[in-house]
Amino acid sequence: MKSQHFRAGALALALMVFAACDESAPVAPPQAPAVASVTIVPASAFLQPGQTRRLMLDVRDSTGAPFTGTISPTWSSDAPSIATVNALGEVVALAEGAARITVEVEGIRVAMTVGVTALAPGAARWEVIRQGNADASLLALWDDGAGTAWAAGTAGTMLKSVNGGAWTLVPVPTEEIIVSIWGSSPTDIWAVGAGGLLMRGNGSTWELAAPIMPRTLLSVWGLSANEVYASGDGGFLARWDGQLWSVQATPTNDEIWFVHGTSRTDLWAVGNNGVILRNRGTRWERFESPTQQLLLGVWTASPTDAFAVGTQGTVIRWDGDDWRSMNTPNRSNLFAVWGRSANEVYAAGNAGAFWKFDGATWQSIGIGSGQNLRAVGPSSVEPGGVRMAGWYNALLRYRSGTRPVVELLDAVLVSAWQPSFDNGSVFVVGLGGSVGQQTASGFEWLEVPAVNDLYGISGSGPTDIVAVGDTGAILRYNGSTWRVQGERVPILLRSVWTLGQNDHVIVGQGGRILRSSGDGWLQQPSGTQRFLRAVWGADGSNVFAVGDTGLLLRYDGERWRPEPTSTSVILRGVWGSSANDVFVIGDRGVLLRWDGQRATSMPSPTTRDLRGIWGRSPTEVYAVGDSGTVLRYDGERWRTIDSGTMSYLFGVTGGVSGAGSVTAVGNRATFVSGTP
Repeated sequence: MKSQHFRAGALALALMVFAACDESAPVAPPQAPAVASVTIVPASAFLQPGQTRRLMLDVRDSTGAPFTGTISPTWSSDAPSIATVNALGEVVALAEGAARITVEVEGIRVAMTVGVTALAPGAARWEVIRQGNADASLLALWDDGAGTAWAAGTAGTMLKSVNGGAWTLVPVPTEEIIVSIWGSSPTDIWAVGAGGLLMRGNGSTWELAAPIMPRTLLSVWGLSANEVYASGDGGFLARWDGQLWSVQATPTNDEIWFVHGTSRTDLWAVGNNGVILRNRGTRWERFESPTQQLLLGVWTASPTDAFAVGTQGTVIRWDGDDWRSMNTPNRSNLFAVWGRSANEVYAAGNAGAFWKFDGATWQSIGIGSGQNLRAVGPSSVEPGGVRMAGWYNALLRYRSGTRPVVELLDAVLVSAWQPSFDNGSVFVVGLGGSVGQQTASGFEWLEVPAVNDLYGISGSGPTDIVAVGDTGAILRYNGSTWRVQGERVPILLRSVWTLGQNDHVIVGQGGRILRSSGDGWLQQPSGTQRFLRAVWGADGSNVFAVGDTGLLLRYDGERWRPEPTSTSVILRGVWGSSANDVFVIGDRGVLLRWDGQRATSMPSPTTRDLRGIWGRSPTEVYAVGDSGTVLRYDGERWRTIDSGTMSYLFGVTGGVSGAGSVTAVGNRATFVSGTP
């Protein structure tokens, strides 16, 4: 009992002491962090009358962390007749002009500007105005001498032209690559290709013939209907006698790329590793070669005069005793050779290489393009004419003393630019060094120096246009001619933007950034080795470049600095209406907007890769991409537009003033036009 009284007394005493201590030194409750900063997101916005935008707040405490307490923002507009704002931060655009939207949070006031632009109906109707026949590379060419020409290539593509008319697709019973064509007459034609493909045509239709080997056949050529030769992989050679194909023994296992001669007792064949074979009527024998280069074509003028061509600019000539190397214009890979006589021989190859031998020297002839050529032969359309075939359905015709004629070209178009000095025309560039112009009277390929693939074009006026591309290619137009600038380097230049007269910025592979300096170019430090794929600028102190792994660079007039983005995908396009209204596009449908302070993601209606962007105003912006994708931003949101094509679209442009047409370009030389 005594112990219980003691315990109770001790407890009471302890409570009294605790109370006394608490009264003398009260413990204050923890203090909630205060609001330290307020930011409106986005920092700028543009709407059309009748549109709505919800503004968000980024509120942070003194530690820089997001504020987690309760706030009661007060919103206001200094021009409610132009744009109003409610208690939730929802802005409603009413009339053209600008309204300053202010918010106050815990005594902190910040503001942003909403611009209300005129109603922009935009391009609502889209149609394909130009599209190539097929996305093919032409490897074979033959003219029957009576006005009909044949060309063939990848994916079983077979084209035909009669008397210089349009080239049209001809159905064939294969989708294999067709490598070579030859005929003894307009109604007896052979074609060979991949997988042992062997076809015979009668001038209008084609049928598969019984295969003579399971591997690729590389050439077919003959002396007559009863004397035809086919060559291929593994040293293969076969002869057609009018009834049957018989395989002939050869002393090599190298690929035999071409056969030619003047008679059955004067035949030559060439192939890999500089292989030269000769047949003087009984068997094929190996002949001493002056080169180890791959030989891809041979043409015989007489028993004592023949020419063979190959890689690294190789041309060798038979003089009746030996094959000897010849001096050539450069080291372009050559794929085909043909001539009318020993004093008129033509060779064709990569990057627009087209050479003529006049009996004394080889000379390079500019064809106004950098297309890779794969075949050369006569053209019966005009006396003395020569025809070439190559990648992207390239078919060109040339006659000495005249300009080359582009009969057909379906090059992939990568970039488009519509100059302000001529709203009726559009300049385009593409693969194979192609430069073209669409005008009210139609489309034409322009004559330019041969360069590799071109990827970007821009300009300030009719006498100042720049196109850029692979291997450091820079083409510049001065109002009368295109000329090559800079040195060939193993760097791909991807995009160019014009800030003013003779003031251009180029970006490309390895973080390369170039700025024009009169007739020259100065490299600017980018701080990155990542691939830069597009550039755009509002002025010399506000230039933006985008590239791989979500990279966004901004130039402030002194140096390039990276800006954070919320993505790691490849960014492929950038365009803006001002320094605080810049749009960025990329893979997987990524859409970003720079508002003058930060880049934020925008809801996207597609997951397809986006590749080109252009706009006329803050509320009329277009993005294009894979499978014919066209998007339009109207200030409120991005919407999908039916383009009328499934072709990949790489570039988009339009008139810079007023409501007008918009042009998108893509593969197979596709032009898609959108009108209000």
